[in-house]
Amino acid sequence: MTSRLVRMALALAATIALTLMAAGTASADRDPRIIGGDPATEQYRFAVSLQYRDQGTRPSPHRCGGALIHSDWVLTAAHCVAGRLPADFKVSIGSNDYLGGTSVDIAEFIVHPLWGTGAQSMGDIALIRLMRSVDAPTIQPARAPEGAPVRMIGWGFTVDGDATSIPRELRQLDTKLLPYSDCRWGDEFQATPGDLCAARGKNDTAGACSGDSGSPLLYRTSTGWKVVGVTSRSGGETGCLNTPEVYTSAAHYWSWVKVTMGT
Repeated sequence: MTSRLVRMALALAATIALTLMAAGTASADRDPRIIGGDPATEQYRFAVSLQYRDQGTRPSPHRCGGALIHSDWVLTAAHCVAGRLPADFKVSIGSNDYLGGTSVDIAEFIVHPLWGTGAQSMGDIALIRLMRSVDAPTIQPARAPEGAPVRMIGWGFTVDGDATSIPRELRQLDTKLLPYSDCRWGDEFQATPGDLCAARGKNDTAGACSGDSGSPLLYRTSTGWKVVGVTSRSGGETGCLNTPEVYTSAAHYWSWVKVTMGT
């Protein structure tokens, strides 16, 4: 190939590369987060990513979220850890980047005794006891009134049904608590007295999805963020945007949490 043809080929390749980069950037700008959420606007150093030790063929090691409530205890959802072996998992704590936090081994999963005892997902709350203490901020529970502004955070799917869409950086979505009556729909899916409901965000185009399970639902008080709920489930048979989000009330189960931790 002559030098002139080489220069032409290189110029064409550069043009194609720049075009693809521009298209990729435009696509990324449109890509929804938490399904319709936004990049985290602050550092949530109490946020926890529960991860598989062996990622295998999974597109991401992240399984569920959680919240550091004590230097060696994490709050999460029961369905995230029930029937699982602690040795197969680890947690990442202290960073919005789930690969950038402190990695800690897990000593024990403790699932609420009501979990699995009924059809309505009672007691979807669990504790993770860590192998060692972590030097990171912790978060405490609070109750919030109906209609109160709350914030979802998580590393869940950003595209419904697409496991490859789990973001590396934490996402957030502002919404509000709904009346308890809005947590009931149909005969097969009803909330329990220990549940909370939050509205879908952005005109029902945004909400939590797979991978957000176990993540804290936050309420801002005069002393900072508190955890009001643990991401549990939705009422839809398929998809992530069919019904209001259901969260396990942290305050409702806090007596069990304290007894279990021995505090």
